[in-house]
Amino acid sequence: MRRVIKRNKLPTYTKHISKTLKKYNLRNLYKKQNTKQLKIFLKNMQTTFARCQRNLLRSS
Repeated sequence: MRRVIKRNKLPTYTKHISKTLKKYNLRNLYKKQNTKQLKIFLKNMQTTFARCQRNLLRSS
């Protein structure tokens, strides 16, 4: 039994992340064990998150 999360219940940044994951087709990268690309992708995600956090801190 799988839990289904309603799309509109997700906060916007989660939607954005899932969109990004789809865009980069992470699952396929993982299947192919394309670690170099995966590492680059994860690094990019980290920097994106850091930027988001800084902006949130600044705005609050």
